[in-house]
Amino acid sequence: MKILHVINVRWFNATAWYALTLAKLQKQHGHDVRIITIKGTDTDTKAKALGFTPLYINLTTSNPITLIRSFYQLRSLIASFKPDIINCHRGEAFILFSWLSLFYPFALIRTRGDQRVPKKNWVNTLLHKYCADAIISTNTKMTTILESSFGLEQGSVYTILGGVDVHTFVFSHEGRERIRTLYNIQEDECLLGVLGRLDWVKGQKEIIKSVANIIQKENIKIKLLLIGFSAGIEQEEVERWIREHAMEEIIYVTGKCDNVVDYISSLDIAILSSLGSETIARAALEIMSCNIPLLATNVGVMPDLIPEELLMKLPDTKEDIIALFASAIIEHVHNKERREALITAQQKSMPQLTEEYFYEVTQSAYTNARKKKMNARKICE
Repeated sequence: MKILHVINVRWFNATAWYALTLAKLQKQHGHDVRIITIKGTDTDTKAKALGFTPLYINLTTSNPITLIRSFYQLRSLIASFKPDIINCHRGEAFILFSWLSLFYPFALIRTRGDQRVPKKNWVNTLLHKYCADAIISTNTKMTTILESSFGLEQGSVYTILGGVDVHTFVFSHEGRERIRTLYNIQEDECLLGVLGRLDWVKGQKEIIKSVANIIQKENIKIKLLLIGFSAGIEQEEVERWIREHAMEEIIYVTGKCDNVVDYISSLDIAILSSLGSETIARAALEIMSCNIPLLATNVGVMPDLIPEELLMKLPDTKEDIIALFASAIIEHVHNKERREALITAQQKSMPQLTEEYFYEVTQSAYTNARKKKMNARKICE
């Protein structure tokens, strides 16, 4: 297949990761894959590192002259490349490609890996219900929202969760010992870890308060690694929270690290303390692949990965969230059976979370979309 991915995402977030992982897999399987990115962005840099030569067409402009120029650039690209599939991973260019799909035989895919609920209006209904040849959602919650918002038939949206490289994300005994030595973790100490960018939605502030409350009230030997880098919150701000609770000897911020597998392997319990987001849970997939028990909130895609009864159900108030985190940590530190239950559930999910499975189910959706497009053109002819 000839495939064009439209990844106009500035930051290398989960949406960009999902799209580039898919593009990489398709290229490895022999497909002719092209990518549109925003020049000079993190996503652009990552695409180049994967061996792609990105194309640059301004799809995020509100300037009508620039928009017209972009339209003609897209038309020229489609005429020369002749793609079988165009996949829009964000909505800005969706309307342009919808218009172009009236004149060219490519199948148009809209992949929604964004946590924001789409606006329920006639334009979005037209685009999703009649212009897209297939819609891909990255979790069941978003699938339900899309079907109900735009009057789509149940089952018409493909729910494809993404995939992790299970050959790279493998538990490392050597990495575990190295990181635990680096942070002076003793044999009788339970090491907790939160993997993800430093951002308000990731719940780092709440988890710091939870651990501080546990240490004050419980005779329990725990330490916490915050494995991530500055994004919505600067690392200095997070370190200030730690000092305010006098937790400098208990909680550590790693900053950006290249050897993520070693850090994951060092943990006894991983925590996904997200207060929202996780429409695509890259960190969760990597932790699960390393076979570390993952204690997670019930946001985004998480109920698709782990049974709901094993997830932390987020309450409404900040104080209740902190109490929830504290009680869940204490229970899982003391209860080996709870940790083993998480591992068992994760192992059952993993066969559907590999890169190869991700590729296969997506290609099936692409093939169906392509057939739908060809059948529609035959009817029109």
